[in-house]
Amino acid sequence: MTNLKTQRHSKTPFYLIASTVFLVAGLVVIITSPRVLSWRDKQVSALIAKSKATQTAAQREEYLHEAMIIGWGGELAPRALASYYLSIGRYDKAWPVLQNWPLKRDYTQLGNYALKSQSYPAAQRFYARAIAQKSTTEAYVGLAAALLNKGDYKNGCANAAKATKLNLDSSAAQQIAVACIVLQPKQTVLQPGNYPLLQTPRLQTKRGVGQFLIANRVYSEGEKRLLAAPKKSASDWLLLAQLASSRGDYTRAAERGEEGIKLDRSNADLNALLAQTYHALGESKAALYEARLKALPSIQAN
Repeated sequence: MTNLKTQRHSKTPFYLIASTVFLVAGLVVIITSPRVLSWRDKQVSALIAKSKATQTAAQREEYLHEAMIIGWGGELAPRALASYYLSIGRYDKAWPVLQNWPLKRDYTQLGNYALKSQSYPAAQRFYARAIAQKSTTEAYVGLAAALLNKGDYKNGCANAAKATKLNLDSSAAQQIAVACIVLQPKQTVLQPGNYPLLQTPRLQTKRGVGQFLIANRVYSEGEKRLLAAPKKSASDWLLLAQLASSRGDYTRAAERGEEGIKLDRSNADLNALLAQTYHALGESKAALYEARLKALPSIQAN
């Protein structure tokens, strides 16, 4: 009797598992049928259109997230949401969308987005995957930049050397090599004499070096050096504000943007960045910050 009960109990999980497998298989067949896929894509397209028509950032993002739920398994929704995040400089939100969605991944592109958001371990991981698939100059340049941002100058310079070896004519490879030499003058994998760029006047000042490093995506050290420069232009403050904004530090982005506006009230890029940053801080704070922005010309006058 006991054995009979044991056999019945042992069969129960099998029936449950089998039923679940058949149910899931049935659902997959249903949701991948042409009619359902057509309906899904129409609904997603409608939500994307609504998001483009709305005036508020929060409502636009809400529509795109609804599209993500309905559009599971398709490409329209994740690409639209990632494109929206890229358009507002939220690289930190763009690459996770593309990473987590079941699409064919472009690991070099993912690395570029992660690097832009200053997510250096993720950038390193993506570039390494890209190189494992195919060695390209772009991937080696990106990997070198990711490592330099982490303070791993030895391996960063080694990958910069690989980039220049793959393509001697690549401007990006040449410049990341120069960045390595600037940061690590005693390294031995790159010969300074091969890089005339090192002798340009721009790289003889702290401000110029900071600008150069930021331009070549070595953000961590570039930001420090530019901040330490005794004199900064409105364009410098724009660069520094953009760096803060890219990693989601909107309070610091606003502060830096305001420093730039003091120097050039008509700077269109600074005004656009500040307007976007104020609203990112929240509607309740937007009015306060905008009032401060209007007061900045009088601050300059003082």
